[in-house]
Amino acid sequence: MHIDSIIFIVLAVIGILLAIFSWIKSKLLAFLILGLLGNGIVLAFGILLRIAMGISEA
Repeated sequence: MHIDSIIFIVLAVIGILLAIFSWIKSKLLAFLILGLLGNGIVLAFGILLRIAMGISEA
């Protein structure tokens, strides 16, 4: 089991939660958009990496 994709996914979810928290505190929509886009890309990369590792082990 490879831990690197799990680390990407966990950190991206934490980043999304922090982006939402930052938006609630500051009420600036730019923080929410940048946080969701940046962490969403990392989350998608982690999920695709996890799928690729699963395919290669099968």
